Amino acid sequence: SWLHVNAVEKEKIIFRCNVSACNDRTGNSSFQIVQRIIPSDPPTYDQIGLTEEFVLKAIPRLGITYVVGETGHGKSTTLASMVRYVYEEDTHIQGNIITLEEPIEFRYDGIKSKHSIIVQSQIPEHFMTFGLAVREAMRRKPALLLVAELRDQESFSAAIELSK
Repeated sequence: SWLHVNAVEKEKIIFRCNVSACNDRTGNSSFQIVQRIIPSDPPTYDQIGLTEEFVLKAIPRLGITYVVGETGHGKSTTLASMVRYVYEEDTHIQGNIITLEEPIEFRYDGIKSKHSIIVQSQIPEHFMTFGLAVREAMRRKPALLLVAELRDQESFSAAIELSK
């Protein structure tokens, strides 16, 4: 779930909070709370140590790019910085940028573009599954589609089909 706090006028701080049921160290029922601050704008590629050359090579004219790694190692941040680059800069990708995420990690409302729009959908709030969301995205004529996770055969197959 998301918690929005207005700390200073016109500045938004977003906290991501996850509460999970678990047993404590003595075996009793308990819960664990993890919170982290999400920047109000996604970082630029250079803020996270990427080069423009890397970003340009990772954004295909046709096809699919995978960003893989362990939990907590920057996949979402890397993808958000690449989407920001496409959205802000004059690249070959212009038009409808769609993100499918669970949950939506970064917002782009503080970023300006002269050529594109970003539409974000959250699973399962807007679509029950990633596979369904990808199939629906095919009808929306995306210039760029970010599928945050390919969790099952349905979503993987739909992403491959869309990349053709």
